Amino acid sequence: RGQVPGYTVFQTIRFLGRSFRWEKAEQVFLGADRGGVRMNVFTCGALITALGKGFQWEKALELHKEMERRGIEGNVVTYSALITACEKGQQWKEAMKVYFSMRRAGVVANCTTYNALISACEKQGQDLVALSVFKWMKAEGVEPDTITYSALISACEKAGQWERAVQVFGWMSMENVTANVVTYSALISACEKGGQWEIALEVFEEMKSAGVQGNETTYNALISACAKGGQIGLALDVANSMEDVGVRKDTITYSALISACEKAGQWRQAFSIFQEMQTKSVMPNKVTYCSLIEVMAKCNQIESALRVYQLGFENGCLLNYTPLASTSPGRIASELKLDQLSYELLDFHGLSEIACRICLVSYLRQLLMHQKILESVEFQNFVFITGWGKRSETGISKIRVAVSKLLGNGFKYPISYFVPADNKGVFKVKREDLVCWLRNFQNEEDIVISNVVPYEKVL
Repeated sequence: RGQVPGYTVFQTIRFLGRSFRWEKAEQVFLGADRGGVRMNVFTCGALITALGKGFQWEKALELHKEMERRGIEGNVVTYSALITACEKGQQWKEAMKVYFSMRRAGVVANCTTYNALISACEKQGQDLVALSVFKWMKAEGVEPDTITYSALISACEKAGQWERAVQVFGWMSMENVTANVVTYSALISACEKGGQWEIALEVFEEMKSAGVQGNETTYNALISACAKGGQIGLALDVANSMEDVGVRKDTITYSALISACEKAGQWRQAFSIFQEMQTKSVMPNKVTYCSLIEVMAKCNQIESALRVYQLGFENGCLLNYTPLASTSPGRIASELKLDQLSYELLDFHGLSEIACRICLVSYLRQLLMHQKILESVEFQNFVFITGWGKRSETGISKIRVAVSKLLGNGFKYPISYFVPADNKGVFKVKREDLVCWLRNFQNEEDIVISNVVPYEKVL
């Protein structure tokens, strides 16, 4: 067989890359290389692009090193593709290394290069680094475009710097660069994170005046901004206007609306929104259920909150424990050993203080329902996971404090527990102690908490 022409290899790899088939593109490249086809900067660039689209940033960097070993000099397209691969892999430091390598090689960066580099920084919330790259870009005489400013605003948004995002948008306007829906959405989201619902609304109105149609991201960010600002009526108005412009409400939309109701203490409105969500066949997520549980518990609708928790559990959104009801006695006896049990763990991670209390009540009621099974199995402890609070501002887990108080005096009868010396992020309850505690109750409804809502959160 004769050799496959290099141009055909290039075109094939480029086609496969555009089809997101990086593995096949790599096979074609390696096969042609073994067959004696001489690789050049264009073929290598096409494969780097394909690898980038497949989130294979490490392979892309390896290919670039192979290019250097073979004496194939990269061009602006190759380096830009390599930076893009690092950006998609969320490797902003690697992207910076590629950029400096590019400068040392004497290759002049273009707008595409800088946009990819700023986007790499944006993905990791490195707003100050992104701003530095922006300054380098301007110093090199490369004119920023809409993508540049949108990525820069998004970097500020992820870093929680709403004022800086507004400032960048001002630069964009002065340079007469046209903003698009991505730009406006990022700016509104930045204002939402900064608790600036009024400015978010102004940006939204400016977007409409500019003739730019918002999308789900835009509307969801604005609704969230209104929710955080306690503007439930405004949030509902924005949501109702979505269908008028052909934008569909999604899970994030409904969750933000329920969150707005939670902050306003409107549990009936929240439940009505949840019902609409179900009617429209929009699937709730963990945030949806937790927000609904929060507002119901705050409004003293404890049994309703418990039913919502159970629904979320059944739908697979609140998997904080595995109920005994799902496991047969024979399977329990054969599989459960000491502390190795999957269903004996109650994990409070991802729940608020209120939701964790509702979760614990639901869990204990489940155990009461299957008390006979519980008495027949042989294991030592139940484990309640709260975490240490290492990532909290105070270094103390609020969930840990709440659960400790709950076990100590939250119920009619206290639940004895101990903290293992090797893990301060869990509470352990001996099986025999919990079995004895459950014998104090006849019905599920008898297990209630004296104070479901922390005192400081009572409306």
